[in-house]
Amino acid sequence: MIEFIEAVLPPTDQPSFDTLEEAIAHGKRAFVDVTLGGQSIRECLGQPVERVDWSDTAFRLHLANAFALTIRLHDREIDVAVGREPSARDLGDSAIPGSVVVRLGPQEFVWDRAALMRALVGKPVVRLQLSGGDAFNSLYVKGIGILHLSALIDRNSHRAFMFWSQSD
Repeated sequence: MIEFIEAVLPPTDQPSFDTLEEAIAHGKRAFVDVTLGGQSIRECLGQPVERVDWSDTAFRLHLANAFALTIRLHDREIDVAVGREPSARDLGDSAIPGSVVVRLGPQEFVWDRAALMRALVGKPVVRLQLSGGDAFNSLYVKGIGILHLSALIDRNSHRAFMFWSQSD
């Protein structure tokens, strides 16, 4: 039996800043070509994905150069880390269904998240864009296109989960 998720968008909190410097620092988060977790996102660009691990709140792309790009929810925002091949265990429960039915507002669709992850294998990472909010979080992979990344809330459990979908 396929799992059903009644999803809603998280509340949108517009950031406020006490200083111009804070606002600029927040805005720079959209450019993820900076150093993350001691490593640079540049280590990931152009590298083919060898395998993927994923859970409800994160996924990790293991790359050909032995680096791993981890994209996860952190306080209902998408966050990223780059590092040497970490363990898959820290992603959380990996025994979640690969396909689920999602109802989001008036739309109802089958979300085959496992197939989307498998499709990344063998393809190089081109770009990652994070906005700090929900509107412009995207992973660009050659031969796949754009994966839009966002946080959704399971209305029944009130838990946030990371949603990814192929976009135009």
